[in-house]
Amino acid sequence: MNKEALHSRVEAFLKEFAFVCRYVKTDKFRERPTVQRIDLDLLDRYGCTYEHARGPGYQGYTRFFLIGTNGQELSEVKPYDVVKPKFSLWHRHTWFHQDVAGETVYEAIQRLGYSLNRVMYVLEVNDHWGQKVILHKVPSGRSLSDWLAQIREVAESELRDELVKVNRV
Repeated sequence: MNKEALHSRVEAFLKEFAFVCRYVKTDKFRERPTVQRIDLDLLDRYGCTYEHARGPGYQGYTRFFLIGTNGQELSEVKPYDVVKPKFSLWHRHTWFHQDVAGETVYEAIQRLGYSLNRVMYVLEVNDHWGQKVILHKVPSGRSLSDWLAQIREVAESELRDELVKVNRV
């Protein structure tokens, strides 16, 4: 995709979802932003930061933000951090990375408690040599709790169908 086409798509996306501008740099997109439905796979994902993933001085991240109906930030998913201290042959603790536990998107949503149904979007910002942005959205006219209940029912139905097929063989 050429730069002009990418810039036009980014511009249109940011015009439609102006609140995203708080989380991204418009000149750093590496691919066009997308909109997807919130699904069960998203709920199991962690935000994370990397301080050593790409060599000296590299810092990258994948972050998730819970956004309300009017574009206000309700919460950020606490990231899972991978940190590698500056290496020293003489200090054993610098030979390995250190992990700092984070939370899943689902855990962050649950942390909101009664505010659960205020979540309309989960914004995913991935910054590894440029930004990739995915806006995960609840269907219009639905609450997050209703949407989660429906996709859980679909997942249970799919599992039952798979078990029936396996049992026939």
